[in-house]
Amino acid sequence: MFSNLSKGNVLYGLDLSGDKMIYFNATIEEAKPAFPVNMGQLPGSVVDITAIRDGNTLSFKQIPSNSAVADYGNKTFILADSKDALVNYVNAKLQASRNIVNSYDEHKKLVEQYEDVLSQINPNPNGAELKELKQQFSTMQSQFSELMTLLKGKQNT
Repeated sequence: MFSNLSKGNVLYGLDLSGDKMIYFNATIEEAKPAFPVNMGQLPGSVVDITAIRDGNTLSFKQIPSNSAVADYGNKTFILADSKDALVNYVNAKLQASRNIVNSYDEHKKLVEQYEDVLSQINPNPNGAELKELKQQFSTMQSQFSELMTLLKGKQNT
């Protein structure tokens, strides 16, 4: 839990700010309880962490103190209090992504089936079909006009 971290401990993380996910670890300079910004949270339920990564100072505010992994900065950083916690997080995300990739073919078939059912429920011809139907209707109108002219001609004789 982040509440157990102190100066000298290691902070593990993923930097998601660029095009590629980067694993890093940083040395904690300070981890102190902070007053929560969100109403409803108890004092001490968040912690502010300052850490050094590759000579640069990083500041993470309002990290949930009772968590082992936290999303910071709207998926800019994933922080963990231990390597095991980060490994568990990455494994869970990897499995979720594999499940999505593995279900691609199934969902592609489902999309086709849903589209088929929708066309049965609410037939709506596409552009080519509609154009063909308009052409047929126009031809029928012309033929009907010719027929009417012929019929009128026969009535007058």
